Amino acid sequence: MHTTQKQIEIFRSRFAGRTDVYGTYDFKSGRSWQVKQPVTVDVVCRHLAGVQPLGVYPLVGDKVSFAVVDFDSHDAALPLAFRSLSKDAGICTYIECSKSKGYHCWWFVERGGVEARLVRRTMQALLKQIGAPSTEVFPKQDRLFTRKQYGNFINLPLFGQHASIGRTVFLNEQMKPFDDQWSMLAGIETVSRNNLLRVAKEESSNSGHAASANHKATTNGRKYGLKPCAERMLAEGVSDYQRVACFRLAIQLKLAGYAYNQTLAILSSWASRNRPNSDKSIIRESEIQTQARCAYKGNYRGMGCEDPAVMPFCDLSCQLKLGHSIEGSTR
Repeated sequence: MHTTQKQIEIFRSRFAGRTDVYGTYDFKSGRSWQVKQPVTVDVVCRHLAGVQPLGVYPLVGDKVSFAVVDFDSHDAALPLAFRSLSKDAGICTYIECSKSKGYHCWWFVERGGVEARLVRRTMQALLKQIGAPSTEVFPKQDRLFTRKQYGNFINLPLFGQHASIGRTVFLNEQMKPFDDQWSMLAGIETVSRNNLLRVAKEESSNSGHAASANHKATTNGRKYGLKPCAERMLAEGVSDYQRVACFRLAIQLKLAGYAYNQTLAILSSWASRNRPNSDKSIIRESEIQTQARCAYKGNYRGMGCEDPAVMPFCDLSCQLKLGHSIEGSTR
């Protein structure tokens, strides 16, 4: 793959970190290691060409140019909720489909960098708000005290071997790869230090109130994954039957192991992607709460496969869909 000088400049600018050391991994075995050599143009080119992956150590002293939330699951609901909350706070989040599973949510900060402690604090406040406070954040430290400390490296996007099959690429609002990854990177909206300070302060003052308002519903982890129909509905939004769709999604999220407060955050994010037909308005927050409350109070287990709100999003590969087909053929 040919890489232009301009693309190399964009890449090095966006993913700036330590330049005297980097990380890499064997993309076949997954084994990773540190390389105590400069991050040269050739190192970047080899990454983009799919020859050798590049991982950058983001911490330079106590500052970073970017930070990443690592959602280690195929389930897109939480990264979507995180992106929505970030947007409400005036912060642009860029979602990357990681190399194996899960998603990385990237924030890029103003030129010159911002204190890692501030960025991490703000990310963790939003993660707490969607009920995912233990999600991993890179960098993992607030600062480094000596040049002999490195912190942890983060594998960079657009590794050629993976990008060619739709992995390690950035995703658009519909959770599909951007047609032009380089135009997207060139047009990144950075977040300012002042905005991070504002958001961190607001989230800190609101955390006590939010905690008391949350439902006590909790689960013992993920028992079921979201069905393909729910993944599509959450990523694309709906045009019809918003309230029914909201109810069905709440049931699926409950069965998947999400606590009530997580589901509310996810559904609020989902509502922003709805495009109602016939000049109807987008479902209100109070209506989302009503539908979610009903779903969590009842012992509902049906996915709504035959419901008009769900049917347009059915996937022929879904096990439930296959089950219906087999059942129908044996009658």
